This record gives sequence, C-alpha cells and structure tokens, in this order.
Amino acid sequence: MLGKVFSAVAGVIVEPVKGAKRGGIKGGAKGFGKGMLGLVCKPVKGTIDLVTQTTRGISNTPKTMYVAMNRMIKKKPRNAQSAQAATVGEEDEDADDRVDHTIVCE
Repeated sequence: MLGKVFSAVAGVIVEPVKGAKRGGIKGGAKGFGKGMLGLVCKPVKGTIDLVTQTTRGISNTPKTMYVAMNRMIKKKPRNAQSAQAATVGEEDEDADDRVDHTIVCE
C-alpha cells in the first residue's frame, strides 16, 4: 500500500511532465489531471487490495485447518506391527487371550 501512495505522489510530478513533452501546455494540463486522479485512485486501489487479500486469507483458513487436521489424523503407521494394531481396533482387545482350538490327529 505504501508503494501505491509513493507512486501516486510521484505521478503528480511525472504525468504533467510527460504530457507537456507530448502536447505542450494542453498536454501538461492533461498530465496534471491524470496525476491528480492517480493521487486519489492508487491509494484507494491499494486499500481495496488489502481488504480483498485479508478477506481471502480469512476465508481460506477453515479449509487449510481442515486439511492440516486430516493430515495429522491419517498418518500411516511406520511398521507392520503398528499397521496391524491400527486395523484391529478396539473390538479385538482380547486377541492375545484367544486360544487356537484346532484338533490335530496324528
């Protein structure tokens, strides 16, 4: 925004000079009008850009947080034992207490 203000102030000086080089006094008057218009419009445009970008950032924040939370929750296990533990879940808490009841005939 500060750059827009500086550009607008510089335009008050630069535009009349450019206009005067192109069209004499009449061109200088047009250049002065352009410079004054820029002095008002450029800072307003900078302020609108500031509000627009801030609003865009605020509106994107929930989506960014949702994606980040999903990435944290859905981390993959590092080894096979962790993978098995992750897939077994709570219903197989007594899996270690089970006995194999297979009958073997010799």
